[in-house]
Amino acid sequence: MISISKVSKWYVQFKVLTDCTTEVSKREVVVVCGPSGSGKSTLIKAVNGLEPFQQGGITINGDSVGDPRKDLLAKILH
Repeated sequence: MISISKVSKWYVQFKVLTDCTTEVSKREVVVVCGPSGSGKSTLIKAVNGLEPFQQGGITINGDSVGDPRKDLLAKILH
């Protein structure tokens, strides 16, 4: 259902996410944990389309997050 492939995000020279890759299946529960400042919130915001990322890709049910032609929220809720 959710595919994260080599996602990287940085602010100026501070790299927050580096090549994050994982898959989350339908009905699977995943916990994102780590120390303060490790990028947990940034990754979750990126998956939800609230935070842009510089490299890689995130898809939900095959639709690319950040694609302005897709209304992913509407697809998830219906």
